[in-house]
Amino acid sequence: VYLERNLFQEAKGCFLQALDLNPKYTDALINLATTYNGIGELGKAQECCNDALKTTPDSAAAYKTLGTIMKNLGKMEEAVEHLRHAIFLQPDFTEAYLILNSIHKPNPGAPIITSMEQRYNDPSSSVNNKILNAFGLAEIFDNQEDYSKAFAYMYEANRLKRENYSYDIEDDRKLLERIKEVYQPSLLTIENELTVEDETPIFILGMMRSGTSLTEQILASHPDVTGAGELSFLKNIVHESFTRQNKRFPESIKEINDSFKSELASQYLKQLREFSQNSRFITDKMPSNFLYIGLIKQILPNARIIHMQRNPMDTCLSIFSKSFAGIHHYAYDLEELGAYYRLYQNLMDHWREVLPGEILDVNYERLTENPEQEIRRILDFCDLSFNDACLNFHKSERAVITASATQVRKPMYKTAIERWRNYETELEPLRKVIYPSE
Repeated sequence: VYLERNLFQEAKGCFLQALDLNPKYTDALINLATTYNGIGELGKAQECCNDALKTTPDSAAAYKTLGTIMKNLGKMEEAVEHLRHAIFLQPDFTEAYLILNSIHKPNPGAPIITSMEQRYNDPSSSVNNKILNAFGLAEIFDNQEDYSKAFAYMYEANRLKRENYSYDIEDDRKLLERIKEVYQPSLLTIENELTVEDETPIFILGMMRSGTSLTEQILASHPDVTGAGELSFLKNIVHESFTRQNKRFPESIKEINDSFKSELASQYLKQLREFSQNSRFITDKMPSNFLYIGLIKQILPNARIIHMQRNPMDTCLSIFSKSFAGIHHYAYDLEELGAYYRLYQNLMDHWREVLPGEILDVNYERLTENPEQEIRRILDFCDLSFNDACLNFHKSERAVITASATQVRKPMYKTAIERWRNYETELEPLRKVIYPSE
């Protein structure tokens, strides 16, 4: 359960305890490998997979996890080898197919496509397998520029996923309105004698699929920066601390004292520093931290905040084409996705108004068109000297644990710009929500 919720430290404790009781517990070893992968300890993750394979040499799950780790390390040939072996051991292993497809694009008519279509159409396939196969086939046909077929699978994947849970966009609308009501200029200009002066965190945030991974890869290529990836620390600390004191976010922000704010900052910094004790800066690229910008500036006023912006239609199409880990209820219906995007835009407008000069807006399209100019602007904002390694970010050997792990291994490219026009007719319901006046 902890692993499903991306609560990696809690999950790690449980799996280690299970392995104390049974050191040859293969499932626990594989799950611990996935946990280490999630927190960026890929060496330990690899060791767990190797231990699992000593106990169970024909474990397809262990080979799939090992393939994922190699992909995140940028070792694509080894990743392909492990993933193909996972599929050899378990021919219907949909997750292994999907990871393999993201690295090694199949040609039209390839047997893997026929196999995935058969599994998608098989009445005995589970809903989850249908969803995964449909997302995978959508990506394959998009790469082959068969956009009609790609969108048909993309739409079905999202429809099936959306049927699995209850969600009302009004709940998110009310939350974001409450955040704006609480965070007024008067609250954010109050003098705080116990302000934490630490400048370690660089928050990279915005909507998912807006270029946050690219920007983190650029910054993490600088010798003074460690990239920590998508961290759920801030959200978890807020939830746990407020719940423990019977407080409600964001309303209780008005009531908390300086020592409570300092405690929140200390908890966050302690967990962040586990990624590096020596780096001047550590990035946290959890996109949804845009909800907490006001709190960030209250508890860590010297933290840098970089906001990634990308064409709304391209952003939303990219979201709609992926199945995400974690909870993103708004993501699987075009109208709900558009409505949430507008809520996000509105909240970002509010943050700029109440925190002028505190947020650096970075445009994805400008970054790809004028990389050196934009990279210099980002580095200046972070008080970092220019370094050529930031321009050659794709050569970095750091682990990348996101859906963009393959893309950031490539030089800057522009092929994702205006991609939504390949689906212009199908995306009309989305466009009407994002641009209601047109």
